[in-house]
Amino acid sequence: MIYWRLFTSFLKISAVGFGGGYAMLSMVLSVSKNLGLTVDQFTDLTALDLMIPGPIAVNSATYVGYLIAGILGSLIATLAVCIPSFIYVPIALRYEQIIKNNPLFKFVMDTIKASVVGLIIYASITIIFGIILVDNVSWQQVSEAPFSVISPFALVVFIASAYVQIRWRRINPIFLIIVAGILGYLIG
Repeated sequence: MIYWRLFTSFLKISAVGFGGGYAMLSMVLSVSKNLGLTVDQFTDLTALDLMIPGPIAVNSATYVGYLIAGILGSLIATLAVCIPSFIYVPIALRYEQIIKNNPLFKFVMDTIKASVVGLIIYASITIIFGIILVDNVSWQQVSEAPFSVISPFALVVFIASAYVQIRWRRINPIFLIIVAGILGYLIG
C-alpha cells in the first residue's frame, strides 16, 4: 500500500537523518526515485525547499507525499518525518547532563558529523545537476550521460548567480532568484 510505503520511508529518513535538511536530501532523493518521482519533480522539490519557510525535511515529505498520494499522502509523510523528533528530543533533554560528558557519545557524534558532510556534498551535487538539466530527463539518462542533458542557459545562470553571490555577498539571494525567474520567463 502506497500510504504505508510513504510512512515507513519518511519515518526511516527522519529516524536516521542527522545533520538537518540538506543532509537528508540525499535520502529523500533515494526515496523519491523508489516512489517514482522524475528528475524534474525532484528539482522542483529542491527549489521549493529553498524558497518556502519551514524545515527542509518537512517540506520534502509534504511535497513527495502530495505527488505520490495526494493530500492524505502529504499528511502521512509529514507526520512520519516528525515522529522521531517527538521521541528523540524529550529523551535527549532528560539525559542531557549524562550524554554531553560521555566520551563515547562525543566520539559517535564526531563520526556522524563526518558522514553528514558527505551527505550534504552528495545532496549539493545532486541539486546542481538537477538545476542545470534540460526538462523531461529520466534518471537513467542522467546516470548514463549526465553532460549530454545539461541546459546551457541554466548552466550560465547557475554560474553567474554563484559568482555574483560569492563576489558580492551583500546581495540578497531572493533578488538573484527573482532575476533568474525573470530571465527564465523572458528567454524560455
